[in-house]
Formats: sequence, C-alpha cells, structure tokens
Amino acid sequence: MWNRPLADSLPFARELFPQPLQEELAAAPPPGLRDIMDLFHHHFAKWHGRDGRIGILLGPCGTQRCTDELLLEVNELSRQHGIGVHSHVLETRTQAVTAQVLYGKTMVEHMDDLGMLTPRLTINHGIWLTDREIDLLGAAGCSVTHNPLSNLKLGSGVCPVRRLLAAGANVALGTDGLTTSDTADMLEALRAAALLHKIGGADYDAWITADEAFRMASLGGARSCLVENEIGSIEPGKRADIILLDRSAWGFIPLHDPIRQLAFSVTSEAVTHTIVDGRVLMRDRVIEVLDEAAIKAEVADCAERFRRQDMPQMRAGAARLAPYVDAIYRRAMSMPLPGELSEPRVSR
Repeated sequence: MWNRPLADSLPFARELFPQPLQEELAAAPPPGLRDIMDLFHHHFAKWHGRDGRIGILLGPCGTQRCTDELLLEVNELSRQHGIGVHSHVLETRTQAVTAQVLYGKTMVEHMDDLGMLTPRLTINHGIWLTDREIDLLGAAGCSVTHNPLSNLKLGSGVCPVRRLLAAGANVALGTDGLTTSDTADMLEALRAAALLHKIGGADYDAWITADEAFRMASLGGARSCLVENEIGSIEPGKRADIILLDRSAWGFIPLHDPIRQLAFSVTSEAVTHTIVDGRVLMRDRVIEVLDEAAIKAEVADCAERFRRQDMPQMRAGAARLAPYVDAIYRRAMSMPLPGELSEPRVSR
C-alpha cells in the first residue's frame, strides 16, 4: 500500500526534478486511500482464514511512501482484526534523511507518534536505526526482519541485530524481494545471517550465533506473523509445518551439531520433503501439489515476453530519472543524521 506521490516520498525531489518531469509523474498518481482500503477489504473477506492456512497482513510500503491518514487507518484495521502490519523501514540512509525532511524527527519516532509501535508491527530491514529507535521498537515488542543477502547486494548496510535483541525486539529472517537478493533460499539467508555479523567487531560475544540465526528463521518468523503459538517449532499442539533434510548429505557427515551444520555446511539441496499443516507438498524433491515443469515453462514464457516488450520502455524511463535520483542519493549521503553514524551500520 502507498498513496504518497513519488516526488513527495524522496527528499529534495521537488527541488531537483525538472518541472516537466514533475508534471509527467503527477499525471500518473498513486492509488487513492479509498481505493486502497476497498482492495484490502475485498481480499480480507475473500482470503483471510481460508483453508485455515491463509492470512492477510497489512503492508504499507515504506512509511515515507504513505500519508499519515493511510498509516492511521492501517493501524486501526490492524487493531480491529488483530492482524500484522509489515512495512519496509530504514533500509537506506536516504530513507533516514527522508524522515528528517518530512517529519523533523526519525522515522520510528514518527511511527510512534501515530501509535504504530505495537507487537503487531514488523519493520523490514531496520538498518539505519538510532539508539532511541531501537529502544522504542524493543519496548513496544515490535519485530524486525533481517535480510542479509538483499542488504549485502544493495550495499544498504547491516541490521543491528544484537542491539535489537538486547532491547527486546523480535528479529525474523527474510530474503526480501527476488529483485534485490536474487534468491528466496532461506538456507542461504540463514548462512549469511550467521556469518555477516562477525565483520562488525572483534568481540565474539556480540556475534550472531547459528542458534540465534536459526531462531530468526523459525520462531522469529512465526512471531513476526503473529502465529508463534501455531507454527515455528515442533511441539505438541502446533501444526505440522516441517521440512525434512537428508541426513546423508555431505554437510551432515559426520552429524555433530545439526543447527550449526544447517547454518554453515549444508545447502537447500539437502531438503527432501516439505510438509505444511500435515500435508506433504514435496516428497523426495518432487512437488506433489502442482505441475512444476508446466509452471516453469509458463513463467519462462511470461518473463521472455516481459523482457522483450516491457523492459526497454522501463529502462528508458529509469534512465531519465537516474541523474536526479543519483543527486538525491549523493546529497542524502552527505547530510548528518541525529544520533547516527556517518557510515552504514554494522552489528556491534
């Protein structure tokens, strides 16, 4: 969900975008608030709770891309229905600067003013957080999704996981979109999360352990979706959401510490079965609930058509915006932030 025009969601854009470009962008505005809410109500009525396995969350796409009116309505719907809110927050330094320009305060402080900081909130990335913001998130019991592969590829920085955990926040593990991390492989994300934070300093007590990374990928993720009492661990009374791995995979030989070996040794090729709510979806690496070959062929055909027909025009449009977005980025990188380092955050 977003309803703030592009030129209003980037710092200095009104100053740097030429007037003809601003007029062109204004001719294609984002959806209106009521249209967004109508779409939510339609999908919530149709899908939420269906088959006992489908849930609808609210997804305001980056706080800076949403008006306060939209965010307040999202928060009220979250309260009424007891559902989660998932928003990309402070992935980049530019977003931290945007908060100062738009609100005169940090992004999380503004979200706190709107009443958004509750255990129902998950912020995605959470890299450019101040100490004050970390304390606010922890005190409210919010969740933060750590996306190490995406953040490494884009050079966004490193989520301060250790400090978030110490403050009382829940941390989940994610991959972000395929356009930024190029993979949805959770074992790759698990390995990255267990290795990345060793760069942050020589104090090994502050490093993220394999067990902690595994918890982010299991119970942390379940908590982020507000279903930690149903899934996320294997115990009586919970749903049978399980993956089975081949113990004879090289990464498990000899079997010594399964969690550490899962984080550092094996790949997703070791996964043989996937079980969701007791139903076997993949058996011996063969998906039983759909025709994988047919779907691959369909996706390949659609992707090739998109590459030929749509991408040239999209790239041309992006090229026109690129010089101005680059100027915004350069200016944001040089702008001081309150209580923040001048370089991307590392986990200490």
